Amino acid sequence: MEDEKKIICANCSSVFDKEYNFCPYCGQENRDLKLSFKHVVSDFLSGLFNVDNKLFVTLKLLLFKPAFLTREYVEGKRTKYISPVRLYLFISLVYFFIISFTTSSNIVDIGAKGRGEADTAAMETVNNVTGLSVNDKSETLPYFLRVIVEKSRYIKTENGKRVFWDKFRKNVSAGMFLLMPVTALILMLLFYKNHYYLEHLILIIHLQSLWFLLFIVTILLNIMSGWDMFVLEMILLISVTVFWIKVYYRQKVFQAIWKTFIFFTFFTFVLFLFFVITILISVFLL
Repeated sequence: MEDEKKIICANCSSVFDKEYNFCPYCGQENRDLKLSFKHVVSDFLSGLFNVDNKLFVTLKLLLFKPAFLTREYVEGKRTKYISPVRLYLFISLVYFFIISFTTSSNIVDIGAKGRGEADTAAMETVNNVTGLSVNDKSETLPYFLRVIVEKSRYIKTENGKRVFWDKFRKNVSAGMFLLMPVTALILMLLFYKNHYYLEHLILIIHLQSLWFLLFIVTILLNIMSGWDMFVLEMILLISVTVFWIKVYYRQKVFQAIWKTFIFFTFFTFVLFLFFVITILISVFLL
């Protein structure tokens, strides 16, 4: 009778009571050995990102409860959810993985339609910023400008276009993460009373994670329907930002709309500088 209440761990062969959810010796979960698709996916995500049901709970709250995760984190209620940075890394990884396999015009972040126009946009940016043309003689130029001109000529080749595009995507994915502390400064300037800088930073990490999540949804809708989702993306982007600012900073509707407008004005300027710098770095590193 006593033996019926015992179980042998499939991992370490230790004997323990059936009531335990996990083996007290090695920590493996006590569950049916018969594999299911759910278990395989859960194990994969746990091994890759060290997450389990927390991920799905966190994603649901991120989508349907504006600023709730940020408030919970600031108030110290953190163990039930994925940490803000880990959540951002997971969602951004999925986002950039998806766009790496598509050239749909509505998801090319620099606003170009297809790779050909994206390369043209890059070339025009280099020319406008440096005041140079790819036809200029590079021998008499300073080292940095000489490299830019020579690499710009390389972009004109098919292999150069492919390499540039790969570099640009990688630099954007890394740069967007580094851009968040600057974006948090914009929020701090708008809401400097009763909030410290790290609150704004946590909010922008959650908010940018939500933006990427919404972009993933619109990308998938675009792939399935073939419709241009740019207008829908902008409506969702602005709407969720207004809601998050209204809820977290306890603003009235008009105040939230007005401050969201100011926020995006500054953010657009910062984003423009970011893309110019990213294009120049991508060209330089070819």
